Parts: sequence; structure tokens; C-alpha cells
Amino acid sequence: MKVYLFIVYMFLVCLFFIFQSLFFMLSNMIYLVNWTFFFVYGVNLSMIIYIDWISLMFLGVVMFISSFVMFYSVEYMGSNKFINLYMYLVLMFVMSMGLVILSPNLLSILLGWDGLGLISYCLVSYYQNFFSYKSAMLTLLMNRLGDLTLIMAICLMWGLEGWLFIFFNNSFVVGFMLMISGLAKSAQIPLSIWLPAAMAAPTPISALVHSSTLVTAGVYLYLRFLMIYSINFINCMLHIITFSTILMSSMVALFIYDLKKIIAMSTLSQLGLMMYFYSLGLLDVVFFHLLTHALFKSMMFMCAGVIIHYSGDNQDIRLLGGLGLMNLPYTLNSLIISSLALSGLPFLAGFYSKDFMLELMLMKGGGLYMYLGSVLLLIFTVMYSLRICFYLICSSSGISYIYCKSETFIMSGNLMMLTLMSLFSGFLLLDLLFLTEGIFLIEVDMIFLLMMLFIGFIGYFFFIKFITFFSMYWFIFVNLMWGMNLMLSCFNGFFYLLMSFYMLYLDKGWMELLILGMVKNFIEMISNLLSFYYNYFYMLIFLGMMVMMI
Repeated sequence: MKVYLFIVYMFLVCLFFIFQSLFFMLSNMIYLVNWTFFFVYGVNLSMIIYIDWISLMFLGVVMFISSFVMFYSVEYMGSNKFINLYMYLVLMFVMSMGLVILSPNLLSILLGWDGLGLISYCLVSYYQNFFSYKSAMLTLLMNRLGDLTLIMAICLMWGLEGWLFIFFNNSFVVGFMLMISGLAKSAQIPLSIWLPAAMAAPTPISALVHSSTLVTAGVYLYLRFLMIYSINFINCMLHIITFSTILMSSMVALFIYDLKKIIAMSTLSQLGLMMYFYSLGLLDVVFFHLLTHALFKSMMFMCAGVIIHYSGDNQDIRLLGGLGLMNLPYTLNSLIISSLALSGLPFLAGFYSKDFMLELMLMKGGGLYMYLGSVLLLIFTVMYSLRICFYLICSSSGISYIYCKSETFIMSGNLMMLTLMSLFSGFLLLDLLFLTEGIFLIEVDMIFLLMMLFIGFIGYFFFIKFITFFSMYWFIFVNLMWGMNLMLSCFNGFFYLLMSFYMLYLDKGWMELLILGMVKNFIEMISNLLSFYYNYFYMLIFLGMMVMMI
């Protein structure tokens, strides 16, 4: 009963934050709150909280999704004996994200940043098996690299006027460190390998992590430090890295068969898309897509969790064909709507943000190369979204449905609410954030976008028709995420070989003899000095006194 009351409280708090963000936006207000914890003998421990409509809106969406995830977890994790520990971890995870959102100070951002990394380690290793431990350690180490560069940025900003993001003066070194921190947290190339490994966590955690918390913290950090993209070298690096990430994740999503990992790769693709358009300077529309993507991506993961939960913990899409038509009709319909929203079908949530991105890029003169690249990414999105729907609806699996159960009110009720958000959130947020009555589309552009959706639809069926022509080496290369898993294994092997060389020839070899000899000589010298002190010091004092008396 306490859990349900707490979930209702979180939902009411999220509504409060959303309505307050509207008030702040219409009033054009920003609050800087200096929260003093204590002041004793001149020692002042305080924290600055930055409140504007962006932070309130994003925090409201995070609380909204978190309340539904916790309500969803009541049944999904109900049979687990550590359910209370799980709920406390989720709560601390949301509090860490809230600290990142409300902090204008890099030092306090680091506290929430580290909290996200450490608690994600606990959540990924929640099932307590070897694969979960290995995935959790990989997630932790990749995120610690971003923590290291964030600490270096804090040290470098010490020479400026302060650690607040308003004091960021386009310093190249600080911007480069912040860029690496954002790339590590959002799992961009070459730090992408931890994202599919994090799928070892429970599915409700995946819905929270991949929609509005851990992976979006890097994008939100970029949005706070607005002028990172204005540094030319960093801008070019973001172009190359994010475009490569989108291509890699889209290709992996077309070849793997794990349902959760396919959705995780789609998340990686959309994160790359947001950072790609951030590098073009489209900051408002990136935040718009961040909100809409959080809503329908959380629903996709919840739909996947229902399917996995009610089909005997099976995640292979080749064995799930026809499952939704039998016992999970609401779940299947919600998954189709979220997949179409992800593809940008008019007039769902993803359409408004993606179309707005393309329109603004053309208005700002992004160029034909960038426009065609964006359209190619849209085609890939349609292809892997259709792949999920095709396998779950049209394919015949031959799986035994003896373990398949029917839907319950708790899970289907969550999906119905999030389905409404996937249908109407794009239109509502467009009117609220940009105060416009609609999108002014050129007729040729509208026809062109619909053609891209149709090309993606046809392209997928050509893909599944000629997939047998791809060699086994190509499948292995793509499944290894362009060889990044193999490179990590080689790096680990080289690192352990180097450490074994150090232990054998240095720590246990000549260094031990050298250092041991130096320590031995030093101890003997100190011992001789002490021996001289005890044996001759008092005698010398006595002789001195005798000489003075004479």
C-alpha cells in the first residue's frame, strides 16, 4: 500500500513540475536558489539550484515516466524477494537524475553524474549472475571515463570565475572534456559497447535508463553548456562521431535478434540523431525530440517487458511470432504505435520533432549533404521499426505457448496511458514549447518525407529478401558493433599482458631488489644514528660540562 501511495505522490509531483514549467516559460522567469545547509564559524556549505522552464519540464517528464515504471514494476518484479531494495534503487536513481537536471554547478552535477553511474551498476547487476556482473562492470568502467573527463573540466574551470555553466567562455579544452563526458554517458562511438550490455538489467530499469535518465544526461549536459557546438573542432568531431553512431546502431538493429537490444540500438540511434542536430545549432528542437522520444521509448521497453514476462523470459524475436495476436493484443497495439511514432509517421509524437528538425535544418542552410544524411537515418529508423513489428505479427515461430499468460490491468493500464502520450504528446509539446498553431510544411517537402517513409517500408522487405546474400563474416562484424567489442577484448588482453610484465619483471624483479636495498640502507643509517644517540650523546654532554667547569 505504501508503494502505491508513493507512486501517486510522484505522479502528482510530476504534474506540479510540468505546470510550473509552463508558468516559468510564459513569465520568462529564471530562479537561482542558494540553498544553505549550515553556516558554522564562517564555514558556509551551500548548493545553488537553477530553476527554469527547461529544467522543470524535463524533471516533470522524468518523474512522469518514473511513476509509471514503478507502478509497472509492482507486477513485473512482484515475485522478487528484493523488491524493496529495487524500489529504493530506482528512487535514488531518479534523485541522481534530478540533481543533474537542477544543478548549474559542475561540482554538484558531478555528484548526480556519479550517482547515475554507481546506481546503474547496482541495477544492471541486480539479477546476480556472471553475465550481469560482467555487464555491470563494463557499464561502470565506460561511465567512469566520462566521470574522469568531467573532473578534469571542473579542475580547468577553477581558473575561470566559477563552476557555473554561465561562466563557460568557449574554452576549447573545457569544451573538449565536456564533449567526451557527454559522449561517454550517451554511449556514442567508440564508447557504445556498454549500452547493449546494460540490457542485463530488469526491463523496467531499461525503460527508465533508455528513455529519460542515464543516456539522456549527456544530451542535457550539452543543452546546458549551449556554446560547445560553436567551437569548430568540437563541432566537426560531433558531426563525425554522431553520424557514425547512427549508422552503426541502425545496422546492428537490422541484424540482431534480441528484442531488448534492438530497442536499445534504436535508442542509441536517436541519441546520435539528437547530438547530430545539436551540432547544427538546433537546440530547442533537440530538447523537443528529447521529451517526445522519452515518452514513446519508455512505452516500447514496457511492451517488450510484457512480452518477455509473459512468454517465459524469451527475448529472441524469431521465437515470438504471432504471440501478440494470441494473448497480448493491447501490448502488441501499443508496440506498433510506439514503433510508428519512432519512425515519424504523421501525425504521431515522433513526426512533429523529426519533421521540425528537417525543416529548421533547411531554413538554416544545412546543405544537401546533411539533409540527405538525415533522410538516410530516417529510412534506417523505419526499417528497424518495421522489423520488430514484422517478426512479432507476421512470422511463424513454432514456439510453445504453454508459458504464455494473459495481460493484467497493471501492465496494460500503464501501456494505455503511455499510448495516449505517444499519440498526442508531439502536438501538445509543439504548441507549448514553440507557441505555434502548427507546422508550416511546404508541399514538396511533405511529399518527400512521405516518400522516405515509403522507401524505408519497401527497403525493409528488400532487406529481408536478400539478407541471405550477406556473408557470415559480415554478420559477425555487425554484431560486434563494427568490431568495437573485439577491440575492447584486445585492449583488455594487452593491458593484462602489460600488467603481468610489470609484476614479473618490475614489481617482483629488479625493482624489488633495488627498492629493498635502498630501504635496507636507509633503515641501517637510521639505526646507526639512534645507536650513536643512545651510546654517546649523554657522554658528550658530561664531557662538555666538565670542560666548562674547568
